[in-house]
This record gives sequence, structure tokens and C-alpha cells, in this order.
Amino acid sequence: NFMFDSTTTNSVSTLGGVVYSQNKEQNRFAKLLINVEDLTYGQYQSSEVLLVQDGNSVRMVEYAITYTSTQPIVTYEAQIVGANVEIFAKATSAENRIKVLKILN
Repeated sequence: NFMFDSTTTNSVSTLGGVVYSQNKEQNRFAKLLINVEDLTYGQYQSSEVLLVQDGNSVRMVEYAITYTSTQPIVTYEAQIVGANVEIFAKATSAENRIKVLKILN
């Protein structure tokens, strides 16, 4: 069975922030559609992310990335933090709104 869920994180900056979190024991896979709105410069970015983890390590790949600026406005890193798998986003400007659509298996 697949489940769909969405979250919005406001004010992701150059310092970064967590935009996705899931319990590492409940879901081993996820497909994410991530849309970014740069509230400082009015730029946009959209991409897909595949995530897989085994409770000890996590791997992700970002693909189908497109943006209206000359370079990506947000980069992502997956990590295990305590009981959760998290995606940390770091932006190139001061204020961004990031929307994540999660497709879980």
C-alpha cells in the first residue's frame, strides 16, 4: 500500500533546516516531490527525491531537478538522527518555502 502526505516548511535559510522526517522503523522507502519558492528573490525549484534506508544508513538521489535561477537554490542531505530519517535542506538565500509531497511504501 502507498500513502500520500504533504508538509510545508517556511523560512528555510542559508543555515538550513529539516524539511522531511520519518520514523526509521516504519518506512524504508520514500519518493518525494519537492517544490521550493525563494521568498527573497522570487525564484523556484522543483525536483524528485528517492530515499531508501535500512535503519543504519540512508541513501538518497535527487533527479528531475529544474529551477528558474542560474543554479539550484536549495541542496539536500539525508541523515539518520536518533529514531528518524531526515532530509536537511540548505538554501542559497535568506528565506524559502519548501513543500514536500511524500509517497511512502
